Parts: sequence; structure tokens; C-alpha cells
Amino acid sequence: MKDLSTFVSNRILTALLLGLCIVLTGEAAGQYAVYYANYQDRERDREVKADVFYPATGLGANAPLRDGPYPVVIVAHAMGVPVYFYSYLVRKFCNEGFVVVLPKTEMSLSADFRAFAKDIAFLPDALLADSKNSESPIYGGIEDSFGLIGHSMGGSCSILAAAWSNRFKALVALAPPEWEPSPAAAATQLQIPTLIITGGSDGVTSLQEHVMPIYQSVGSDCKKLMVIHGGTHCGFSSHFWLCEMGETILASVKEPIPRKEQHDVVKTYAMYWMRAHLLSDCEAMPAMHNKALNDNRIVYTNECQSRTSPCLIEEGDYLMVEPFASLRAVRWTINNEPVYREMLPKISTNYGSGVYQAIVTLANGCELATEEWWLHRNSTTAEMGEPRFRLFKGADAKWHAELFGAAFPSELIFFDTSGKQLLRQELSGHLTDVSLPDGYSGLMHYAVSHRFKTLVRGKLLVTPDAVVQQP
Repeated sequence: MKDLSTFVSNRILTALLLGLCIVLTGEAAGQYAVYYANYQDRERDREVKADVFYPATGLGANAPLRDGPYPVVIVAHAMGVPVYFYSYLVRKFCNEGFVVVLPKTEMSLSADFRAFAKDIAFLPDALLADSKNSESPIYGGIEDSFGLIGHSMGGSCSILAAAWSNRFKALVALAPPEWEPSPAAAATQLQIPTLIITGGSDGVTSLQEHVMPIYQSVGSDCKKLMVIHGGTHCGFSSHFWLCEMGETILASVKEPIPRKEQHDVVKTYAMYWMRAHLLSDCEAMPAMHNKALNDNRIVYTNECQSRTSPCLIEEGDYLMVEPFASLRAVRWTINNEPVYREMLPKISTNYGSGVYQAIVTLANGCELATEEWWLHRNSTTAEMGEPRFRLFKGADAKWHAELFGAAFPSELIFFDTSGKQLLRQELSGHLTDVSLPDGYSGLMHYAVSHRFKTLVRGKLLVTPDAVVQQP
């Protein structure tokens, strides 16, 4: 009878949760199911319960898994807040092909931060082991790719868990408080991409006293901070009277943003974050950055080196990519031609003058190009005397390139002032016809090279009928 009553109560809870999702979001729940997991941490002799939501062929408890495996997002609750108050995140991530896990420990108002953080850190190994059990509803459904989203206490404990365990690839902390054990101290050990989102009208964990000390301590080379205008502490979950009452007592919230809007900010940017780092979606980070720059709902701070072009540094006879943790591989080009022998983060500049660039592969498999580095060395051109280059329009109304004092074949490249390549053409002799874009006028750069060595370079002011050499 006990098993039957448990089964029935679980079915009722599932129905309530899915119904709540529809009420709160105005949309029907996606095709996902729930598995009520009960794991045993033998090292601590501790039971760790969790609701595991996964893409399924039907609704309800233990419905058949749909394909898989899937990356996993663990959503850690705030102190005293029921786990199903984060159903907006469950629905969003399950519908996008993630497994969502809601740990159900330390649910009281006297929660133990350390114990909850250890529960979170324990879950990846437990889920992976369960995924290998042919009798489990999530058999074959768990990919070894874990991310964390935590609210308030859950945010701080997620920081602790990510600092204590190397199982996690990405972290989103929502309004984390500075508590004991200190998440700010633990944040110095973080090496994974970390996004912190907080509310500008948070009456519980203020930006200056709680969030900023944590954010500033994050050791990762990829971190971002978003402050939601009018965002509240309790606005990160569904409406919960106990949380609202506490925030009202602690601070007067003026002009709060609508809860649905606050949820939309979290869903939007947390999804970009997890797609980039758990699914290796190479378009997610640039899209996230561009959207955040133009989002008037937030104040956006970006300190994520893996988003922008990595930096090049010149040291002696070498160019090198500025080191950062997510760098995995480098390949080099000179004048847009690959240098196959050079696969290290640095390259000798003894190749001579030219346009150097590195293509960097990140830990998530995405590639980024560094800025172009224009290297000019007088000693390179001295070997052949001083090459002379001239661009002119002949009596035949065609553009011609004239090159003396150089070996052939050489290569001519024109760039506009933004660095965009306009023309790339082989020069097989002293006089070569050049096919400039019709009607082009304006300032442009040129470089003539031979076997990766730049022989001559400069700037030209081009009009439809004439060329003026620029200093």
C-alpha cells in the first residue's frame, strides 16, 4: 500500500507541476517527463533526492525517454522556496533538449549551505551512474556535460559546488548572497564560464554588499554580470508569499519589473550561456553579447575573453596569443595563407613582414580569429633592394600594378580601412592588370608579398580616375 500511495502522490504532484507551468507561463508544457530520483551518498551516509525532468515521448512520471543522451542543467532552489517554483526554467530547458534536475534537499529556512553545496556536487556522478542502469527511466539519457543555475542560496551553493568539483562546464548564479561558507572565497577557484544575474531592486542580496564581492572574486577568464532594472530577489522564482513578505520587510521595492519580464531575461541569457558551453553552439556567445548590448532591461558587464577576438602580444622575435584558460589549440596564417608547421600559441616573426593572424580553438570546440597583426621589418626588404610599387590607371582605362625590385610571383592584397580584403591578386611580372571593384574610391591599404615576406606596403587614396600615395 505504501508503494501505491507513493505512486499516486507522485502522479498528483506531477499533474500539479505541469498545470502550474501552464498557469504561470500561459503556455502548455512541452513533451517531457519527471523521474523522482533518490540517491545515496555513501561517503556522507546521506540521502539526496531530486526531481529529474527529461525530454520524453509522453507526459507524467517515468515516461519513456526520447532519444538522448542530453546535457544536464541542475537548478538549485533558494532557501525555503519549493523546487517547482522554477518551472519556467524546467519548461524552457527541457523543450530545448536538456535534462533539468531539481535537488530536493535543505528545503527548510534553517538550510545548511555546505551540505546543500555538497549535494549539488554529488549529483553529476549519481546521474551518470543512474544513466547506465537499464532499469532507470533515464537509461542512456545523461551526457557528461553539466551546467548549474542557482537562485539565492542555490546560487551561492552552486558557486561552492563548482569550486569543489570539476564536473561542471558552466554556471549561472541568480542573486547569490555572501554567506558561510563564503562563495566569494570559493569564486576565486572558479575556472568555468560564470554568469551572475541580479536585480537592481533586490531587497535581500544587495548588489554592493553581496553580489559584487562575489563577481569580482570569480577567477574564470569568462565572466559576465547582468543587473535587471527593477528586478527583485523573489522575482527569480514564481510568486511565493513567504519570500515576498521577507523582501518587503527588508527593503521597500520601488517600481519592480513584471515577474514575467524578469523570467524572460533569465531564460534568454541562461539559455545562450548553456547552449554555448554545454552544446558547443558557436553562435550562442556572439548572439548573447549583441543582444545584451542592446537590451534596455539590463546593465551589462562583460569580462569574457572567449567572446571577443583573443589578443596578440609581440615578445622579442615572437608573436603569441595572450594565454587564457579556455584556449585549446592555435593555428597561424600569414597574409591569409596557413603556416602548417606552426601549431603552438606563438610564432616566430623570422617569417618576415606580413599580416599575421591566429585562429584559436576554444574548449567548447568553437573557433575565434585574433585581430590581424601587421608586421613590418626593413631587413626583410633589404635582401632584394627596396621594392617599388605603383598603382595607376592607363590610357586603356584599366588599373595597372607596377612592381620593381622584387621576386616573382608575388602577391598583391588590398584592404579597406576596416581591414576587409578588397582584392587579392598574383603579380607575375613587373606590370600586371588589376581588377579593382568598379567605381571604388577611398583610402585603402596594400601589401605586396613573396613567400610570406612582405616586400612593400602602404596606403593609397583612390578616386575613380587617379591614385595618390599616402604617407
